[in-house]
Amino acid sequence: MNSSSSTPPTTITGDESTSFTQLSSLTQQQDGSSSAVSKEVVQAEATKASNSTFTSSSGSKKAVPAAKAAKTYNGKKIVDAVDYSNKSECWQYYYTYDPKLYPKEAGNVAICKSCLKCLNVKKSRRGLISHLQVHENKNDEFKKVVQQHKEKKRNQLINGLNAVKKPNNKNNDQTEKYFQSVVAFVVEANLPFSIVEHKGFRQMIDTVDSFKVSKPLTRVHIRNEVESLGCMAKESIKAELNEKYFAITTDHWTSNANDNYSCLTAHWLDEENEDAEELEHAVLSFVVHDGQTTGEQIGQKFIEDFEKYNLNLDYVVAVVTDTTANMNTFGTYIMSKSVCHLYCIDYLLHLVALKAFDDSNLPGASNVMKRCREICHHFSKSTQASKKLKEQQLINYPTNVPKTILQYVATRWWSTYRMIEIILYLHPFITGLSSMGSIDIEPLTNDQVSVLKEMKQMLEPMDKCQKMLEGQKYVTISLIPMSIFKIEQTFCTTASNELLSDATRNLSRVMHDDLIQKRFGNTAERMFHNPVVIGARNRYTSLNPLHLAATALDPRMKNLSPFISSEEEKEEIWAHVLSSLITHTRKHNKDIAFTLASNLESNSVQLDDDNDDGFFAEINKSNADTMINVLAGNDEVSTISDNLEFVCANEIEFYRKLQAPDAIKTKPIAWWNQKSIRVKLPHLRSLAFKLLCVPATSAPSERLWSLAARILVKSRARLKPEIVEDLLFLKENGRITKKHLTTDRILPTVYEAVTDDEERKVIQELIDEMKQLESEL
Repeated sequence: MNSSSSTPPTTITGDESTSFTQLSSLTQQQDGSSSAVSKEVVQAEATKASNSTFTSSSGSKKAVPAAKAAKTYNGKKIVDAVDYSNKSECWQYYYTYDPKLYPKEAGNVAICKSCLKCLNVKKSRRGLISHLQVHENKNDEFKKVVQQHKEKKRNQLINGLNAVKKPNNKNNDQTEKYFQSVVAFVVEANLPFSIVEHKGFRQMIDTVDSFKVSKPLTRVHIRNEVESLGCMAKESIKAELNEKYFAITTDHWTSNANDNYSCLTAHWLDEENEDAEELEHAVLSFVVHDGQTTGEQIGQKFIEDFEKYNLNLDYVVAVVTDTTANMNTFGTYIMSKSVCHLYCIDYLLHLVALKAFDDSNLPGASNVMKRCREICHHFSKSTQASKKLKEQQLINYPTNVPKTILQYVATRWWSTYRMIEIILYLHPFITGLSSMGSIDIEPLTNDQVSVLKEMKQMLEPMDKCQKMLEGQKYVTISLIPMSIFKIEQTFCTTASNELLSDATRNLSRVMHDDLIQKRFGNTAERMFHNPVVIGARNRYTSLNPLHLAATALDPRMKNLSPFISSEEEKEEIWAHVLSSLITHTRKHNKDIAFTLASNLESNSVQLDDDNDDGFFAEINKSNADTMINVLAGNDEVSTISDNLEFVCANEIEFYRKLQAPDAIKTKPIAWWNQKSIRVKLPHLRSLAFKLLCVPATSAPSERLWSLAARILVKSRARLKPEIVEDLLFLKENGRITKKHLTTDRILPTVYEAVTDDEERKVIQELIDEMKQLESEL
């Protein structure tokens, strides 16, 4: 017998009568949530539904079911709460007790017209809008009210971005800081919002002194605060990117809940920040992609995101994606909008590295890669074997952390090299365990180990380059030509080395052919192609002119050696840079004639001592006189365009004559920010900042997926996509929000990848090898 049988049901007469048991069941089905107030026994007495109506917000009268036309609640008369609508529009969707009979309770109790749930709103009216959210997916009118409420709240916070802070009560400020700190803690630690309602968390807060928290610590308040902060972060990005050049990476990802997310990350250099040494980056979008993921639909969604931010496509330098078919179609779509599309270089190199995974490319190597996979599979499936392997390592190297087998994953960059590297390291331990009979697997033969060592040596430069090009805080696009040159030289050297095995030499030829035929063209003969070469299936098979122009504007690489050997090709690159500089300057710089004249006239500023070649002192005074005459009206106005081209050409010429700085110690952004460079090469600096912000890979999008995976764990798989986006905005864009927020507010700590030291070490090694190779050539 169920629990309701002990209470006689109150019945409603007529064909549409409903028992108390049925009414309670209906209420529980429509609203699965419960509260202390809603646990009261509901006793509803209603008239026939055919005689009952209520007026909606639009003014139309609608029939109300018998269960929802209740006239009494808990034996007390209830009335429509529309009289309280002047306090909150939400009251029109609730009943309350008759104020004539129950003046103390009227307005403090709200009874939902949809589900008859009773809410205690004596202390706060927030419960009215929160309860409507339960029904918003079933009722368009409720959904509209909820969205209006959210928009109103967000607008209030947006207005606070640049509002002057008013002096507040010291105690109120302190209690608000406590609440903001709790929100920051929840966001930083990727915790569910309900953690603040956990008994242990409450006990901790009570111990610390919970009365200092300004707002109740509930999941609703934490969620509302996160939504509001997320909105503030988005508004800050709008303000930050206004009239700035930036590049974009984009990709798609599937969550644990099988939702298809798409993201956009922005990367730029701030010309106005003279102390900047690193690239800026931020999340632009992280939303669920509805419908098919065809290239054209992705392109349309891309345009919609820009319209949402009111950003101008003219300021998008390039969009970096992988090379999948839909992204290739997407590239064609955005190029029709005059936006440059680039491939992720690491993805292209990964496709080349996949050749090493196929044993058919290693003839005579006794299926060495298959044997590697079998060893990986054995240790990944056997916990006992894995434990013995760790113990064996500790016996020989007690102070080192034991290493584990890394399984090859086809979609993971560098995984081929990493698998070979770890197996070679663990080979002596595996051999020892096998000889003792502790594990049931045969170790590699000496010939197979020899082939793996040769493969490791051949793949190592590719691994270094891939790691180096994934950086997002330093310039990477200018390192692409040298990286490709280095990899190609490694393949050629390996293929011609008769001391190596036939298997390794054959693999190097296969990878070299794939590199030059499908990815970048024969860079040994020609690297610069304008326009980019289009190959089979409408794929790019050469570097984009933008890659070489950006490389030329990196002071470390401006000699274009040794990766460009032809002087004729170098001149073509500089001609392209000149054309880009003239277009860029004419299109976006204001009062250009005055700027050019003042820069040519000012000869008092010298280059920094470590970079001064003295050639700026050779600037002909007549150049400045020519511009001054134009401004004075002594010459024809049509000469301004000619002089613009003349000054742009001279800036490039002066830049080329500068001695290249130390490639290891120099940061290109800091080099361009020197006072002398800002004064003497203002237009070339502007173009350099525009091009050098483009990332070489789509790794920033991949990092975003890793961060999202830590948020969307299985226990939080039902988080709304809007909340997920807000959390990512707070983690990735916190520094931008802090910059544009004038009020003193605690924000979550900015998420940063701390890999700079390792990546710069790789850059140094590459530069050293480049210098050595250049001297040999």
